[in-house]
Amino acid sequence: MGVVRNRDPLPTDEQPLMRASRPRSRNLNVSFDVLIVGGGLIGSTLALALAGQSMRVGVLEAGEWVSPHDLSQDRALALSLSSSRIFQTLGLWPQINAIATPITQVQISDAGHFGGAHISAADYRLPALGYVTPANQLLTILQKELRLKTDIHCFTSTSWDDLRPTENGYEVDIHTAQGKSITLSTRLLVAADGSDSKTRRALGIGVKTVVYDEQAIVGTAVLTQDHHNIAYERFTKRGPLAFLPLKDDKEGRHQAAFVWTVSAQEAESWKHMRPDQLRAPLQQAFGNRLGRLQAITQFHLHPLRSQFAAEQILPGAVLLGNAAHTLHPVAAQGLNTSLKDTAALAQILVEAWRAGKTPGEFAVLENYIHWREKEQKAIAFFTDNLIHLFADHIAPVAILRGLGLCGLDALPPLKKKIAKMGMGLAGRRLPKLVCGVCL
Repeated sequence: MGVVRNRDPLPTDEQPLMRASRPRSRNLNVSFDVLIVGGGLIGSTLALALAGQSMRVGVLEAGEWVSPHDLSQDRALALSLSSSRIFQTLGLWPQINAIATPITQVQISDAGHFGGAHISAADYRLPALGYVTPANQLLTILQKELRLKTDIHCFTSTSWDDLRPTENGYEVDIHTAQGKSITLSTRLLVAADGSDSKTRRALGIGVKTVVYDEQAIVGTAVLTQDHHNIAYERFTKRGPLAFLPLKDDKEGRHQAAFVWTVSAQEAESWKHMRPDQLRAPLQQAFGNRLGRLQAITQFHLHPLRSQFAAEQILPGAVLLGNAAHTLHPVAAQGLNTSLKDTAALAQILVEAWRAGKTPGEFAVLENYIHWREKEQKAIAFFTDNLIHLFADHIAPVAILRGLGLCGLDALPPLKKKIAKMGMGLAGRRLPKLVCGVCL
């Protein structure tokens, strides 16, 4: 995940789109210090973190900005405490807090086996361990704020067909919905356009992918009793099952989001189920911790994979978010790790800018990757091993798991270490935005 000098060969479907620099005649040429490809959660957060720093920042988004819509039809995200602090430092938390549900306690259990663990915010004198927020409503807030920043230029509904290296960075040819052709030049190109990043392919960076024989069932359940802001992580024979607290719906009914990882074969058999048909197997797997599940309002299936770019930085370019690394959702660390990466990158770029350095200098980007690489690897290792540990149902392994969960409650230092990792507060060096310090 760090700087790899010898790149992995690209798969046949990931041939680079980049061409040698050559003069072009275009309607318009616009130059930036930082150009972010991808206006999603990660790209928008980076742009907002760089606002007001006298940098010329551009955001290139292939689609339109999202529109607010009904909470019940929105995918839920678990934000760690570190992520919430990033948004708080950026001045966005009052808006986000209005749609967020705090997690004050996490309960971990292993179905059919003894042992369990409880992590409580009160034990660490914190208001919450994290928060649950609807994904598109969160993105709407970020993009609305982005449009208010006069020093950030946003291009939406655009496509690009050419990416070229230059002496000072990169050039990108884009086409707008109005039919205009524009050349964007930048000193630093940030690829934040997702797991299937077109920009990463154009840069010639290969990926190592692990395809899991699993799918995630993601949906929303209506409860018969209050969730009391408790999040549940339950390891079942079918796969890990998480329930996350949500705000009550418009009718005042209690709600929770769920993420259930099951085998790909089983997921396919449920593909055409109606939401109400999922209620019985979900209830059986989870038990009665939240009482009887009154209804399943909606669910979707998502194939799972983990993916890591062969390298995250090049002179004048950096990968961010899922373009750099995609994790299994079992511990909800993917987005939160990427947001922490974003806060670190923003800090490195701002400090370099004030020192008179160019954002795309390789030495500047090396400072970023040396900071974040170790934690990225540690979280990936933890996530992958967690999957294998709880997938093994052999009796001796199950007994050791139970003892481990019991021991977690009995060993406060170990418990605190795991809690800090889950909250995104682990590591010797935290980004300023996580610590409440503006850039």
